[in-house]
Amino acid sequence: MDSWLVLIQEHHPGYIRWEDYLENQQMLERNQTNTPEQLLAGAAREGRALLQGLLLCAHCGRRLSPRYMGHGGIYPIYECTRRHQDARYSPECVTIQADLVDRVISDRVLKILHPEQIEIAFRAVKELERRGQAVDQQWRMRIERLEYQAQLAQRRYEEVDPSNRLVAGNLERRWNDALEQLKTAQEELHQSRQQQGLVLTEEQKTQLLDLAKDLPKLWKSKTTSAQDRKRMLRLLIQDITVEKRRAERKAVLHTRWQGGAVEDLLVELPLPAPDKVRYPEALVSRVRSLAQVRAPV
Repeated sequence: MDSWLVLIQEHHPGYIRWEDYLENQQMLERNQTNTPEQLLAGAAREGRALLQGLLLCAHCGRRLSPRYMGHGGIYPIYECTRRHQDARYSPECVTIQADLVDRVISDRVLKILHPEQIEIAFRAVKELERRGQAVDQQWRMRIERLEYQAQLAQRRYEEVDPSNRLVAGNLERRWNDALEQLKTAQEELHQSRQQQGLVLTEEQKTQLLDLAKDLPKLWKSKTTSAQDRKRMLRLLIQDITVEKRRAERKAVLHTRWQGGAVEDLLVELPLPAPDKVRYPEALVSRVRSLAQVRAPV
């Protein structure tokens, strides 16, 4: 599209609307998996890794992609895509077990989506609706004033003597300007209403509250597929930047929610396999000190 020389919209009837075409292009771009950076979430696919497409590497900024290991792919991990795309792969790039991150994010989402939290969100929606109605009233008053000015300009143009062409031309130009201002205001009002978002009905609010009460049961149900869980997470989370603090054996999930809020979540990293069976350093030091003491004869 950047190389197009000419773009004439509505030049002839199309198979689909221009807005539908742009939406399809965005969907194709999100579903593409071989982009250099791969920073977009993409479509929710099959697989047990719930945060597929939502994780970013804190070291290089590239996306973490799921990799299924073990027989049947039952041990998924997230690893930086730079490992397979760049010969200069850094060991600082993130690789982390998927179940550790998925469990923390899932628990956080279920904790947020309590009925009480949704009630608070509903009150915020009502406040936004009230403000939107006030703004809408101001827009309607402005449009009524512009309509009056356009009608006044029309009457003045129609009442002028046709033989006086100079005056008639000026009045016609003022009439056209008034119509253009009215059209611009109507378009801005339409855009303002679209930006205000969805207005929920009482029935929809009741359904959402009922869903919030059953959400933990629905989330953990065997009939709920991983793909459905991924779609629900995409409605709430924009992206998560994963930072591994190896010295502390912790990972920090810099979570950016869809509403714009940012939150840091901590994940405890398991010990390496040798450290799990290794004796504590204090015990080893005690044994060494006792080994230097000669037993009595």
